Amino acid sequence: MKDFLSSAVKNLTSDQAPDAPPAKPSNSPSNSPPDSPWAREIALAGAAVASIPQAGYEAITQHPVETLSRVAISAGTTFALSCLSRQPQLAWAAGRVLLPAMTVSLVSDLAGNAGAVYNAFADNYNSDRNWDKNVETMKNSVGRFGFDLALTSAAGAGAQLGGTHYFGWRAAGASALPELNQANFKALNPGQTTAFKIMSEGKWRQVDVHLPKGYTADGGPANLLIGLDGLVINKQPGMAGTNGLAAQADKSNFVAVFPHAQSFRLFPKVNVTAWQADSAGILTPGSWLVPKGKFDDLKFIGDVERTIKATLPIKDTGVAGFSEGGNVAHQVAATLGAGRIQGVASVEGTVMGREAPAPAGLRVLVLHGNQDPTIPITGGSGGLTKMLSSLGHKNIETSNPTGQISHYLGPNGFEGLSTVSNGPDFVQSIYPAAQSRNGGEVRFVELIGGKHAWPNRSTTETADQSVMAGFNGGPSAFDVNSRIADFVLAGNAS
Repeated sequence: MKDFLSSAVKNLTSDQAPDAPPAKPSNSPSNSPPDSPWAREIALAGAAVASIPQAGYEAITQHPVETLSRVAISAGTTFALSCLSRQPQLAWAAGRVLLPAMTVSLVSDLAGNAGAVYNAFADNYNSDRNWDKNVETMKNSVGRFGFDLALTSAAGAGAQLGGTHYFGWRAAGASALPELNQANFKALNPGQTTAFKIMSEGKWRQVDVHLPKGYTADGGPANLLIGLDGLVINKQPGMAGTNGLAAQADKSNFVAVFPHAQSFRLFPKVNVTAWQADSAGILTPGSWLVPKGKFDDLKFIGDVERTIKATLPIKDTGVAGFSEGGNVAHQVAATLGAGRIQGVASVEGTVMGREAPAPAGLRVLVLHGNQDPTIPITGGSGGLTKMLSSLGHKNIETSNPTGQISHYLGPNGFEGLSTVSNGPDFVQSIYPAAQSRNGGEVRFVELIGGKHAWPNRSTTETADQSVMAGFNGGPSAFDVNSRIADFVLAGNAS
């Protein structure tokens, strides 16, 4: 037996070369690590990448609460960033997703383990004796980081899509309204304001239509007024009711339409309604807090005007706007031209130097309070618009309310002096058509003590209240509505 065991040991050891080193134990996930230091470093990095699935499995099965908390933090931060930063460019969207994901993953997985990761690479470079330990370090730090980064990025991408939709533009409730067409017009009751929908750029948009009391199509063509409200928060446009243009339509026998601007969520439960049009409007869509929509309100307003004229017999057309709506009214006139628009009224509006050249020959009424805190008559920003400017909406800084006069005098070819008259609470300057080579008359009314409010508007009903009234000030008693009806629409000289 002794001779047999000796012979067996001799036979086993004789197969190994005399000078060969002892065999390494099979002790690692990848068995034997490379001999070269740099090859070991590459292999260790590869082991870290290869460990991501296993690290992910362990994160989900062994640390579900911790993993979900990281997802929630990343997604919530991206959602918040999509509220503050509304820039639509891919680089901005990627930043809103990757910045929170990268931060959460780095802080959770690498910040506290940076020393261990460094030591693992340093130790691995010098020797392979701790290969298994170093691979485990990579899995618990770099592998978990890779999994967390992928998971939080995916959650952030979902939050980005949700935030873009939640804070984006919307025409709320328009699709449920009756369509603006000949058939539905027959059911209209003169003296009432009725909401309709109209298709513009592939979307349903809302427009309110008011036929004057006693209106009949057989009565001949009527004048048309397009009313554009300014920027409002958490309320419906007030041109028809609050500002009294529907009642004026009944009194002066003209058709009035009130297109609705779209709204977006500034913050949860804070909805802002504003115009988005090329070279017009106070806000800068696609900037801080304001999304960029795939629509142009100038096209929408033009679609409204075209549809009304295809449905009803219309004589002259005027467009009247308040605040931002006044600025948009100038651009509507420039876009549609004198063949479609014959009069413009801007109440507490402005020009900012970006508008298209005005058409000649229009009847223009510009009214502005000399104590307007929001769009100061002296130019630039103030109050609420100063706040907007500080958030990056710099268009208002070039505001020039009195520049609305020269905006039309140049195209009209006005030569001469204005006629100035004084009232109890206003100063009126008239630039008559008789002194204009190309026709057209401009009237500028400066309200003494006037604030940023539609003159003589209602303030008694709940719908008349505005969260911005405290900033903008209350209305004066000046009757601007009759001047719009008599001069801008009818062209009366009085």
